[in-house]
Amino acid sequence: MSNKKTRTVSLDAENHEYLKTEDNASAVVNDLIEQLRQGGDRHTAAIDLQIEQKERELSEAEGKVDRLKQELSELRRLRASTQREEDARLEQAIDALEGVPRDPSNPAVENWAGKLGMTPAELVDELP
Repeated sequence: MSNKKTRTVSLDAENHEYLKTEDNASAVVNDLIEQLRQGGDRHTAAIDLQIEQKERELSEAEGKVDRLKQELSELRRLRASTQREEDARLEQAIDALEGVPRDPSNPAVENWAGKLGMTPAELVDELP
């Protein structure tokens, strides 16, 4: 069971508005009072609390940046792998179509174009 107590307090309008922006207003008030109890004065306690909040925000933002960098790196690896696979399939088509007339209506060209996800005309443009 929690050792917390509920208490109603009156706040200046701007302080009330500020607390509305916080995810956990109780934690803000508890942290501020704890700092005051530990010998801080009201002005430095408030500043120290803001410093701690900004340090937490910065840490969270750094974590997000790290996650985004990892996701970006993975997407780049996937893109490179996909490009290598597409290049290999195109090389297969070029080898298979060697000596075949370079005509988009040729059934062999149409077949390979379908396998490659290209139009026959696009495949003909890729052939040597």
